[in-house]
Amino acid sequence: IRTYDALRMPPRRELEPLVELAARLAGVPTATINIVTDTEQHQVVTVGFDGTVCRLEDSMCALTVREGRTVAVPDASLDRRFVRNPFVTGELGRVRFYVALPLMTADGVTIGTLCVFDEEPHDVDDGVLAGLATLAERVVDVFELRLRNRELALSLMEIQAVQAEL
Repeated sequence: IRTYDALRMPPRRELEPLVELAARLAGVPTATINIVTDTEQHQVVTVGFDGTVCRLEDSMCALTVREGRTVAVPDASLDRRFVRNPFVTGELGRVRFYVALPLMTADGVTIGTLCVFDEEPHDVDDGVLAGLATLAERVVDVFELRLRNRELALSLMEIQAVQAEL
């Protein structure tokens, strides 16, 4: 998370279209990219609502990060893993349909999720899940590309400093 500078300066402009496409693909009004730390979930890019930070113990997406696999639930209020979650009970939200896909780096580290959700239950469609998985991979690609660009810029500055010294 620190390497990608994912919390302090996420590449919002590049990620917003991916989040919008995820919501459209899933047929839901809300989607987000979450970065999940040891203590918190940060909604860094959102569609359909204002992003916030919540405690890890309140995060639905913590399960996806912990297990490193997609979690898809037609109605979270009927799922034993989420029935008491404040994002389901009405305390923080009224999530019913919920899909979260891991944002896994090339090193196999899950740094967060691409999440789509709705206040209405929906069936989970395999084709939609496949499309969302592709989008989750592209989200990680955006973070990777920005990291590589920063590294390249730093190398270029070092080369220019050496050239100036020579």
